[in-house]
Amino acid sequence: ATLTSFKLGLEGPSLNVQSACSSSLVAVHLGVQSLRAGESDMVLAGGVSISLPQKRGCLYQPGGVNSPTGECRSFDADARGTVGGNGVGVVLLRRLEDALADGDTVLAVIRGSAVNNDGSEKMGYTAPRRDGQAAVIAEALVTAGVEPSTVSYVEAHGSGTEVGDPIEVAALAAAYGGADRPGTCALGSVKSNVGHLDAAAGVAGLIKTVLALGHGELPPSLHYERPNPRIDFARSPFFVNAALRPWERDGAPRRAGISSFGMGGTNAHLVVEEAPAAEPSGPSRPWQLLTLSARTPAALEAATDRLAAHLEAHPEQPLADVAHTLHVGRKRFEHRRVLVCRDHADAVAALRARDPRRVLDAVQERTNRPVAFLFPGLGDHYAQMARGLYEAEPAFRREVDRCAEILRPLIGCDVREVLFPGEPAPEQRADAAPDAAARGETSLRRMLGRDGGSDAPDPLGRTELAHPAVFVTEYALARTWMGWGIRPDVMIGHSLGEYVAATVAGVFSLEDALALVAERARLIEALPAGAMLAVPLDPAGIEPLLRDGLALAAVNAPGMCTVSGPVAAVERLEAELAEQGVACRRLNASHPFHSPGMEPIVDRLTARMAGMRLRAPEIPFVSNVTGRPIAAEEATDPAYWARHLCRTVRFAEGMAEVLRDPSRLLLEVGPGRTLGTFALRCGAAEGAVLASLRHAYTRQADQAFLLEMLGRSWTAGARVDWRGFAEGERRRRVLLPTYPFERRSYWVERRRRGRRRGSARSLRGEAWVVVVDGSGAGERLARRLAATGARVATVAAGEDPGAALEALRAEGGGPVHLVHPGAPEAGGRVEEVPELAGVGAPERAPDPTLHERPETGTRYVAPSGEVEELLAGVWARLLGYERVGAHDDFFALGGHSLLATQVIYRVREAFGIDLPLEAIFEVPTVAGLAGRVEEMRRMDAAERIPPVVRVPRTGPLPLSYAQERMWVLDQVEPGSPMYNVPAALELKGEVDVEIARRALAEIVRRHELLRTVYAVADDGQPVQVILPELEVPLPYEDLSHLPESEWLGVAGDRLLAEAQQPISLAVGPVMRTRLLRFSARYHVLLITLHHIVVDGWTWTLL
Repeated sequence: ATLTSFKLGLEGPSLNVQSACSSSLVAVHLGVQSLRAGESDMVLAGGVSISLPQKRGCLYQPGGVNSPTGECRSFDADARGTVGGNGVGVVLLRRLEDALADGDTVLAVIRGSAVNNDGSEKMGYTAPRRDGQAAVIAEALVTAGVEPSTVSYVEAHGSGTEVGDPIEVAALAAAYGGADRPGTCALGSVKSNVGHLDAAAGVAGLIKTVLALGHGELPPSLHYERPNPRIDFARSPFFVNAALRPWERDGAPRRAGISSFGMGGTNAHLVVEEAPAAEPSGPSRPWQLLTLSARTPAALEAATDRLAAHLEAHPEQPLADVAHTLHVGRKRFEHRRVLVCRDHADAVAALRARDPRRVLDAVQERTNRPVAFLFPGLGDHYAQMARGLYEAEPAFRREVDRCAEILRPLIGCDVREVLFPGEPAPEQRADAAPDAAARGETSLRRMLGRDGGSDAPDPLGRTELAHPAVFVTEYALARTWMGWGIRPDVMIGHSLGEYVAATVAGVFSLEDALALVAERARLIEALPAGAMLAVPLDPAGIEPLLRDGLALAAVNAPGMCTVSGPVAAVERLEAELAEQGVACRRLNASHPFHSPGMEPIVDRLTARMAGMRLRAPEIPFVSNVTGRPIAAEEATDPAYWARHLCRTVRFAEGMAEVLRDPSRLLLEVGPGRTLGTFALRCGAAEGAVLASLRHAYTRQADQAFLLEMLGRSWTAGARVDWRGFAEGERRRRVLLPTYPFERRSYWVERRRRGRRRGSARSLRGEAWVVVVDGSGAGERLARRLAATGARVATVAAGEDPGAALEALRAEGGGPVHLVHPGAPEAGGRVEEVPELAGVGAPERAPDPTLHERPETGTRYVAPSGEVEELLAGVWARLLGYERVGAHDDFFALGGHSLLATQVIYRVREAFGIDLPLEAIFEVPTVAGLAGRVEEMRRMDAAERIPPVVRVPRTGPLPLSYAQERMWVLDQVEPGSPMYNVPAALELKGEVDVEIARRALAEIVRRHELLRTVYAVADDGQPVQVILPELEVPLPYEDLSHLPESEWLGVAGDRLLAEAQQPISLAVGPVMRTRLLRFSARYHVLLITLHHIVVDGWTWTLL
């Protein structure tokens, strides 16, 4: 018992009970007493008895306790003894009122219980005593407060012994009476089914009786044929129930007695009653969140299948109760899965299909992960945002209604009419098809403004209304999240979002915050119009361009800034940057926020705050003005909030503060995913980044989206208050499949005799291909392997080891291993080595600058097919991840519109098709976009875009980031061959040297990088210059005099010598070649390139 308390963290009474056969029923009695005394609120009581081996016989002795037939024939004339058994049983006890209040499934009610001992007035210590048994039964009936005649079944001790059975029935008759009503109370014993479970016997009888009450049927007592002649059934109400029969009611609840008598005289009796009819569950939200978890992936799959089958078999269980039971009645393990669904059929179909767009998985051990709230400003708001939440989520509606009443006199209208004009979108209606409203697909028609919406002016286009509307939405969302237990340990806002953060932190009262936001918006509305421009540059690249009233409004992330100012100045900057090839994006802003253009209203805004009481924040939040956690004196200073309007938003610096704890879950509390994108660019790949509201173009029910985000939070490790989630609802726990334990067998194997063999395995008979690179290590390893008797072949670095592998494999005799210094693993069997590139070198270990794929809640599915694999590679390089799955969302991974243009460019470059930019918004997954590419590839060639004509380029050009990095490394150690990339190509067949030279010249002519040299400009910056012509010699060396056995070794030596010769970036060429002739039909072409122009991927282009 104490070990169980330790394992489960139980702090109430913890007792081991030993009263022989009655132990477990005595434990139940003690649990009842503990509950009644108030010392416990919940009790586990039961017993276990296991005796090994499971299958064993017994020695029958006349008059003993063991049955001669192997059957327990309780109350039968041929009863001669009992049969042993193994078992364990535990019941959970609560006070009835507590269980009903919490919506528990109540299986039965214990009306009364009693325990006593026979004392010494009996034949012997182990003998039963009628009066002792009758006394405990009578006491239990008194404590139960029921008439004996209302008990219609007794689960007897029923040991099946010649002495015990007659005494037990006599005791029952003495306590229950009923000689005048014979045949009215059934008698049975579970020992006839499972044997005598010793310490677990009593709880086994209790469990059997509870199940019978629930089913309304009396199970038979087995092996009963004729009554024991020593039992006077005629003068008692009892009869042995030998067949299954309905358990009829007689105007009262079904009731039963349960007896358990211990050797040594401790007797126990319970009176139980069928459970009261449960109150029906109340209404719930239209969408439900199902949560599953397990210790292993296999167990999670089994749990998913079992839940799907259960839901299909039990449509009568309210789906909300199923979800509630999963929330509060199951422990969270590391392998997690969630599904948002509408009804049983939707849930069953989705669980069985395992559609990764809806069935979301994660592996996470944490259960109390810290959370940061990110509050966006203006820009991503839209008409009808969060309407589905207002109509379906009471907590959200309550906060919006409260804000609306405060705002009404301040803005002269109802903010709800501003937020929710007209009719809701189809997917937000209560009768929307579950699958259509859950998938979260993007509407291209909606994106292009062709969805048939109203032509009336959007009130959110007015600053004086948009600001309060966005504030109300974000504040109500924050309170909703916090009511569900998702509470932030830090917050950060962007522009207007910082006002929401301050209000949630307690700096402003809600009334003061709404008054301030409304006044701020009214003052801004009266200022001259302006514009804002998103520029993909760092501040250092933007500041020299700030003139004519332009200001740096925000530094959002590396390479992501915002410029603000007069409309004409912003338009000129946009045109200037476009000429330089910098793709910018105009923001949906009516005024030049966070610029000197806001200064005329600073004093009036400060004066408006004069009468407000500002308080130190109760929850930390990061300042936009400083990029650091706000100090109490700043938060309570009206001048700070006035300066906030004019100063640059230092969001990138603020995110660096938030990400000091990289494990934080980042939750964007407002419309859009802009701040989440900024956060990912700031290095938040290690933590999950989640949104709260769907994108304006997404066809998904608002509530389904929010519940999906709650599910993702749960899978990512956030603590959820599920009782807060169900607040205001009347929910019940229902019976669901339990954990799918994975059975393992631990057989006791026969020990093998004989001498143990050594643990080291012999290498004799195995074959090894060792790639040597000039360091000497490969040669030494080859010699040591050969000394063991293994077959060894050496291959020079850069040479394709395929021929050597095939030759050794053809010889047979054991596995073939490859040892290569550049492989991700030092060595392995040839079946395990990565596929060799065309240049003859295994792929290198992953780039250490790439990050692990972030937690998005979407199960990883490997890309398949040419298009998916290429797209996944493009996304991985652009986003900086080691891998991207086929169903990963581009924007959830941190993508944005500027990176989307790069994806489109790479698609055009790879496949020659003009994929529209809107496609990545409509199907933002690798699989979805690959489908669009395949469709367009099947189009008629005439409908495709014309080929791009190459434009000649002369003069010095700037280096790319990668080129500049490699140039700097080359300057650190000029002339070093460290960055030379060698390769060897086998040419089988006759080779015309002159034709080979002309082919090489054509390759150099077509590829500008091969004609490029790298110099230093007058300003000291490195540049690249593309030469109009450049000759790359092809020296020819005839080695046909060598025997064939030396060819590969000599070629390897020549390749190593070539690779060790420096390549001058300033003079060029960056490519060096040599052709080796070994016979008329066998040549080897050696190529050495500088790493500044080639890597493993670009080799394939050459």
